[in-house]
Amino acid sequence: MFKLHRRAQGRRQSTSRSRRRRAVVFEPLESRALLTGYTLSTLATFHEINGALPQAGLIDVGGNLYGTTASGGSANDGTLFEYNTSTKSESVIATFHGSNGIEPNTSLIDVGGNLYGTTDHGGSDNGGTLFEYNTSTKSESVIGTFNGLGNGSTPSGGLIDVGGNFYGTTALGGTVNEGTVFEYNTSEKSLSTIAFFHGNDRSYPIPNGIEPNAGLIDVGGNLYGTTVFGGPLDDGTVFEYNFSTRLESTIAPFNGSNGVAPLADLTNLGGNLYGTTPDGGSAGLGTLFEYNSTTKTLSPLVNFNGSNGATPAAKLIDVGGNLYGTTTGAGSDNNGTVFEFNISTNELSTIATFNGGNGAGPFAGLIDVDGDLYGTTQTGGFANDGTVFELSQDAATPAISPGNGTYSGSVTVTIADATAGASIRFTTNGSTPTSTSTLYTGPFTVSDNETVKAVAFATRYAPSAAASVAYTIHA
Repeated sequence: MFKLHRRAQGRRQSTSRSRRRRAVVFEPLESRALLTGYTLSTLATFHEINGALPQAGLIDVGGNLYGTTASGGSANDGTLFEYNTSTKSESVIATFHGSNGIEPNTSLIDVGGNLYGTTDHGGSDNGGTLFEYNTSTKSESVIGTFNGLGNGSTPSGGLIDVGGNFYGTTALGGTVNEGTVFEYNTSEKSLSTIAFFHGNDRSYPIPNGIEPNAGLIDVGGNLYGTTVFGGPLDDGTVFEYNFSTRLESTIAPFNGSNGVAPLADLTNLGGNLYGTTPDGGSAGLGTLFEYNSTTKTLSPLVNFNGSNGATPAAKLIDVGGNLYGTTTGAGSDNNGTVFEFNISTNELSTIATFNGGNGAGPFAGLIDVDGDLYGTTQTGGFANDGTVFELSQDAATPAISPGNGTYSGSVTVTIADATAGASIRFTTNGSTPTSTSTLYTGPFTVSDNETVKAVAFATRYAPSAAASVAYTIHA
């Protein structure tokens, strides 16, 4: 079960991402059978020197993948890494060492060919940094520092580029140390607070949330995000920052049944907002929720219960009108899952599970690159320091016609596949076809008792499951 840091003896503790990771407790949960259709592959493993505990998602820049690790590297304060898709290798391109930041826990953004991100701690005031990685000079530099009560601290939510300026949240700091929304003006090179959170502090007429750990999204020119705490039941909020009025306001509270303590960025799909919570719901193992912008209601669409995953902490992504995400727990080995949520049917399906060897506890969201999904796991792999993984869609299983049966004399066999551009390899001795087996070019005749098997191969797809048909031939 996912246990959040909550208020203890009247004092609330920080829920920075690395500390949230250590608060995860996995309890044995019921296993479930996997669905077919995707193949999970480990692309890279972390082992301290090249980074450890990647809790942020990846970005695709020029065909290569970039991300951060919360620890590891030469000073054990985190790294910025590149995964080269041509050489199939991961390498550290920058290390953090205190003065330039500690614990980069959020996804990067690509602006003008350079990479930008934040660290939870470090910098001149140890409140975190905003940094730039210059891809031309191959150098990382601090462009903004957080100082606590002034402009916030612990920027756990990452950055968003709106109109050429950067916006984000800090989990702590601000006037009453309950978090902020900040702006980094790229022209003036200045960092400023544009809103702060104060919960139910009676010094302020209108209550709002506490501790925004997620990033922001831009919908219709305004910013939307979540807070971990605050609201009537202290279970968190969804908020809006209006650029015209320069005001932040709560638009929906969490209440337990619709989720508790949202950690991930929201996703806009069709004008409604979607997200996950790692706690709450009918089983107390988290929810997938929708904020309906028309009815102004926040409702759970999925209650995670162990059999369908548990404790989701990652942002959802929209691929073809459906939502994809990860859970940190449950799955057949209790190391987390990747799931698909069908918006039309309101059905959630597990499409992959982690087993420790191929990763464990995916904390970050996925990215879609040419139909394949990529992400990170915070632990697992051979050193248990995390992995980079790919989830490639399988080619469609071939259809062999006619089907199993007894036939007189001989039978003409045809094979078809629904995957565009697929080549079909087949055997007639019952063995599973490989990429070097006989290529199907047209109908063929079977005149003896034989078992025909076929597998489809296609670019950017994993090989399909094998189709099999047994023929009994009577003279």
